[in-house]
Amino acid sequence: MSVRDHDPMSPYEAGSYLATPEDHFRKLKQAGRIIREYCEGVGPEGIYDFSGLERGLPLSPEMLQWCDDELAQAMFYEDLQRSGLEHMGGQPGTHEVVLLNRVTAGLFTACQVLVEPGSTVIGMSASHSHPAVTRAVRAQGADFIDVTGWAGFERAVSEMDAPTAIIMTRLAVTYDILDIGVIERIVSWARERSIPVILDEAGGARVGPAIFSQPRSMELGADLAVTGLDKYGTRGPRLGLMVARADLAARVRSRAFQIGTEARPLFYPAAIASLKGYEEARVRDLVACTMTVGDAVRGLLGDRLVSTGVIVKILGESLLEMAEEHAGSNLSEPFKGRIAPIEATAVLSMLLLVNHRMITVHFVGLPPGTSAMLIKFIPPELLARFGGADAFAHAISSSIKELPRYFSDDGAMRKLLFGAA
Repeated sequence: MSVRDHDPMSPYEAGSYLATPEDHFRKLKQAGRIIREYCEGVGPEGIYDFSGLERGLPLSPEMLQWCDDELAQAMFYEDLQRSGLEHMGGQPGTHEVVLLNRVTAGLFTACQVLVEPGSTVIGMSASHSHPAVTRAVRAQGADFIDVTGWAGFERAVSEMDAPTAIIMTRLAVTYDILDIGVIERIVSWARERSIPVILDEAGGARVGPAIFSQPRSMELGADLAVTGLDKYGTRGPRLGLMVARADLAARVRSRAFQIGTEARPLFYPAAIASLKGYEEARVRDLVACTMTVGDAVRGLLGDRLVSTGVIVKILGESLLEMAEEHAGSNLSEPFKGRIAPIEATAVLSMLLLVNHRMITVHFVGLPPGTSAMLIKFIPPELLARFGGADAFAHAISSSIKELPRYFSDDGAMRKLLFGAA
C-alpha cells in the first residue's frame, strides 16, 4: 500500500498495516469472524459491546407490521416530526425533521444544498472537525478552514471573503465540548451576515444539554443540525436525525431522495421509539459509569489515561510508549516510527476482542475517527455483566502487556489484524 492511497482528510497518520480504508475493512472482516465464532458458541450474551454506541432496532414485535415504506410514511411521518422537533429543540412551523441514513449523510446532503463550488466553509470545534465534515465540504469543490476558539474564528474571517457556511461541532471527535459563549458569538455573527450555520451534533445534541446544561440544538440559533440516533441515550438504529429551517429542510429532503442519502420510511417507527425512550438521566448514568471505569484503569496505567470530563482515552502514542517499556531489554528497535498510533490502537482493540470478547469503538468506523482507544458511555448494566470496573481495567492492562509480541512480529501482527492469509 502506498501512503498516497491514505485518506488525506484523516486526522491521524496512516501506517504500513492500516494504510487505507480498504485495510480497515479487512480488519473489520476479521473482527466479524471472531464475533461470529463467539456468538455461535455462546450466543450474543457472550459479547460485550463497550463501543458506547447502540445500533439495534428498538421495536416491539407488534410494531414490525408497520415497517413498510408506504405504511410507515402514512402512519408515522407526523409523529416523527413531533418527536424529532422536541428532541432537538425545534419549533413546529419554523423547523422540520428530515431523517437521513446516518449523520455523515446529513452533513453531505446539507453541503450539497448550502455550499457552492469554489467557496469557503469554516469549521469550528474545540479541537478539530470530523472527517465527515471535511469530506462533505470538499466533495462540493469548496475550501475548508478549520479553527478553534473565537480568536481563531476572527483571524480566519479577517483574511477571507465571507464564508458560504459555518459548520460547528459542539462535541468534538476528541470529546472536548465547545464553549457555549463561542457558539453564541458565532451564531450572532453569522445571522448579521445571513450566513447559514450547520451544527454537527453527532453526540452533542444530548451531551450538551444533559451534561453541560447547554440549550438543545435548535435553541442555539443554528439553521440546521444533525445528530445520530445511535449515540448516548438513544438506542438506534444508526440514523441521522436532522432538524432544519422549514425551507432548508425541504431542499435537503429533495436532494436526499435524488442522491439516495435519505432513510427509508420503514425506519420511522424505530426512530420514534428511540426518541421517545430517551432520558437525560441515562446520559448522566453512562458518563458516571465511564468515569468509574476510568478511575480503575488509571489505577493501573497512571497519568497515561486522558480524561475529557465526558470520556477517557488512551492515546495511540501512549500505547507505543507502554509497549516499549514492557518489551524492555528485548526491544531490538523502537516501535515508534515503525508502528503508527492507529495500528497500536487496532492491535489493542483486537486483543480485547479475542481475549475478552469486548467490542470497542475502534471497530465501528471505517476508518475510525481517532487513533486513540476511547472508553466512553458505558452502560452500568453491561459493566456489571462483564464483572465490574476492575475486570475492565485488568482486560486493558493485560492486553497492553501483549503488544510487544505483535509489534515485533510482522506475521503475528498481520494474522491478528487480518486473519489467515
